[in-house]
Amino acid sequence: MMPVGRSDLKIRKIFLDVLRSGGEFNPHVVRKFEDDIFRIAKTFGVEQEIFYNFKKYIRLDLFSLQSKIYREKVIAYVEFLKRLKSVGNFILMKGLGVAQKYYKNILGRHVGDIDILVPEEEKVDFVLFFSKIGMRRSRLSEIKKKFGHSEQFFAGDISVGLHTYLCDRFFAELKYEDVETQKVFLEIGRKSVEVLTLDNQWDLIELSLHAFQHAFALRILLDIYKVLFSKPDLRKVDNIVRKFNLGNMVLVSSLSSLKFFSNDMDMIKRICSEFSFSFIDLLFSDFISSEFFLFDFRQYLYSIPYLDKIFSLIIARRFPFKKVLSIIPYLPKEFIRRYKGVYDTTI
Repeated sequence: MMPVGRSDLKIRKIFLDVLRSGGEFNPHVVRKFEDDIFRIAKTFGVEQEIFYNFKKYIRLDLFSLQSKIYREKVIAYVEFLKRLKSVGNFILMKGLGVAQKYYKNILGRHVGDIDILVPEEEKVDFVLFFSKIGMRRSRLSEIKKKFGHSEQFFAGDISVGLHTYLCDRFFAELKYEDVETQKVFLEIGRKSVEVLTLDNQWDLIELSLHAFQHAFALRILLDIYKVLFSKPDLRKVDNIVRKFNLGNMVLVSSLSSLKFFSNDMDMIKRICSEFSFSFIDLLFSDFISSEFFLFDFRQYLYSIPYLDKIFSLIIARRFPFKKVLSIIPYLPKEFIRRYKGVYDTTI
């Protein structure tokens, strides 16, 4: 992906104004800087959000072309989910479910792949199904083989993340049996499918943990912002956080999202009143929600293998000593492989 550098200060400001405006923006400015806005939006995975905010004002050619291509991808995914229902039990996470529930438009949020959470005992059924239809399995590092929470399968434009754990196991060990769900009807054109998704409270928790896993990517903070304004039961979220010892991660992710997209003080006070927090949590959220972090510091985190993970563990204020000690023998070799680009990283 093309980095967003300091030379783009003016464009960066315009991009953020457009993203945060929710559609109330001078369309002439958007038209003038369309190429630059599209480039940055695609880099951060929020091009669908901007397109659907502005298409009622002007026609953005680049966004329109991207949206047509993306629509065909979503149709293929809906059809694929129909086939998956015959394989076994699964919960659709993030992606299309989040788009349908919180963006109110299945096309309103960019989806790179399908992420499904399955019971451990049913994983083999899905693996066999993927193999049968000719999907290939992505290469796993030795560390992910030991503590990985998912495997990636792909064929053509279809990519599936098969999860037996809700999130990165260095942050929490949550499985299919731990979460609560709701049914969602996904529909696009004449294609439709009903799937099981996480409920509002667990969506907030999963996305918050996902934000730590990917060093607070903008697209995930936007998801969290959307979920927060669906009014999840924060007391229930707090009970879950306490039960599974998730610490301050939901708080930091939620505050960072709110401060970046709206700085809604009433909502921020409500979040703080529901969760236990310390002054350092507020400082961390201030930093994560800054433009410097988004455009500059995050680029640096991905310049050195595992620096993003170390940063997120520091923000989470937890250090899984036993797990880290067990992977030390693999680190030199895996560090070199990641540095050479053997494994994909998402920024």
